[in-house]
Amino acid sequence: MFNVKTDLYRPLTNHEIGQMVLQGCQCDNWNDIHVHTDFQPEYVQQTRFSGQIRLGRFTENISLFGGITFHTGIYNATIHNCIIGDDVFIHNV
Repeated sequence: MFNVKTDLYRPLTNHEIGQMVLQGCQCDNWNDIHVHTDFQPEYVQQTRFSGQIRLGRFTENISLFGGITFHTGIYNATIHNCIIGDDVFIHNV
């Protein structure tokens, strides 16, 4: 797997797991997900996780072609055995 500084990642808190579940996220084993120390769960919605996952922080807004602006994060996706970096935008994948 990728060479990632593991000291930047921590397990999800129970509060974060609860919030992600309310936002439609699913995971067979929430202990397999580790997040950046500045992780904000509100930017992960309707996402199914499996395998070992590392999630970065989502702090930026991005503008797409045509001037459409989105907040970085993961929306309506399936993620398996992935390292997701900081301030990415994943939508309908």
